[in-house]
Parts: sequence; structure tokens; C-alpha cells
Amino acid sequence: MELRWRQVSGRGRVSTFVEVHQKWFEAFTDDLPYNVAQIQLEEGPRLTANLVGVANADIRVGMPVRVVFDDIDEQLTLPRFCPV
Repeated sequence: MELRWRQVSGRGRVSTFVEVHQKWFEAFTDDLPYNVAQIQLEEGPRLTANLVGVANADIRVGMPVRVVFDDIDEQLTLPRFCPV
């Protein structure tokens, strides 16, 4: 199996998601309830992230999304997705 980096479009669709209400991690307490979604990228791979710019109640399987990048600090950037 040959693995390599390749550029992707950043576009995809929600394939599944959950809304988290339990405080599992102290760092996410202020975000409760938050969503965790699996995004099927147009190029094939799936990526787990969360959705921003949409109410949890409005998230749907099949929803088209695009990646946005959230700079947490100077060393950490997280990919998140927003509705198209």
C-alpha cells in the first residue's frame, strides 16, 4: 500500500454526526452541546471534525459543506466545516 499526501478541494457532505451533551473533556465544557461530524470529502476520504456556522438542530446527513481553518494558537490549526 502506497500512501502519499495530496491536495483536496475541501468540499464534501456530512455522512453522519452526533450532538455531544456530556462533559467528556474539560477543554470543551464551554462549547456544550457541540457536534462531531464525519465528512465524506468529494475525493473519497472521510474526515472527522465539527461543523460551525450552523445550529446543531439544522445539521442533516447529506448536507454539503466546505472546510474552514480555525487557528487555535500559533502552532495549532483545526479543520472545521461550514455549510455551503
